[in-house]
Amino acid sequence: MENFTRDHFDSWELLSAVDRLDNIRYVLADKDDMGPPQARRDLMELHQLVFDAVRYSGKHDREKILELLEDVQDVVREVLENAESISDSLIDLWGALTKHEEE
Repeated sequence: MENFTRDHFDSWELLSAVDRLDNIRYVLADKDDMGPPQARRDLMELHQLVFDAVRYSGKHDREKILELLEDVQDVVREVLENAESISDSLIDLWGALTKHEEE
């Protein structure tokens, strides 16, 4: 059996995965002042605006709701893209190790 080398899997993919995980942490982690991340504050504000509209008069600030909705969607999309990329790197490593084991 030959050694597991860069030809099988480039470890740079894992270092990139760490960068992507750091991005997720930055987006979702509490801030230095122990405050919640902006995405959480935006989601809570979005909930409050929609709750007030549905629960009370039906009146709502459509522009504010759309703005917050877009902001939260952007964050979720960014987190998902990073998470999927990390998963892809791990799947690639799994495949490289499995294939190498069979050789």
